[in-house]
Amino acid sequence: EGTGQMNFDGVNQTGYYVLGAGSKVIDNSSGVQNVTTENSILYRVDGGASFDGTGSASAVESSGKNATALLVTSNSQASQLNTGNMTITASGEGATGIKVMGNAQGTLAKETTLALTGANSTAGIVDGSYSDITGGGDASYRGDAKLISYAKLDGSVATTANAIGYIARNGGTLEHRGNINFTAADTTGVLVNGGTLNNIGDIHVNGVAVDI
Repeated sequence: EGTGQMNFDGVNQTGYYVLGAGSKVIDNSSGVQNVTTENSILYRVDGGASFDGTGSASAVESSGKNATALLVTSNSQASQLNTGNMTITASGEGATGIKVMGNAQGTLAKETTLALTGANSTAGIVDGSYSDITGGGDASYRGDAKLISYAKLDGSVATTANAIGYIARNGGTLEHRGNINFTAADTTGVLVNGGTLNNIGDIHVNGVAVDI
């Protein structure tokens, strides 16, 4: 809670590591939590743990190059994510707002605000592969990762050229029930690379709507 900050100093860092069934983050912070260094992660929620942003007005940002604000992952009992009315900003080059990986399950609520201001940034990635916090793991593993998005991605919130809405890869499933309306140049709505897209929403972009 409050305005406390996590300070990053160095590459490949993890700010908060939440592990195991029954472990839970209830985010009531009022400040902006920002992962500022390259290839680093603000929250890693693993092994059946959960992150609950329901009712939260908190904000997270990934300003480091290839950094990730929220990673929810597991190779056993499913970890869970619900973003509630959080604000999630990917402002670093190649940065990502959320990743749902392995056997994890995530929901981007319709109240969530997503901003893509970094070059080649991505709102959400769903990926069936899994690696542990050291980067190790079975490269052949594919879980039932699933991301359900009710969120709105559009020009009313800052979106840079070459941004990507979502990526579904390595057996991950994106169930898109929200709205993507990108007016910035060379944007991509959804990139499917060995994953599955179930689209029940709307996708309109100034680029490629769905890249398979």
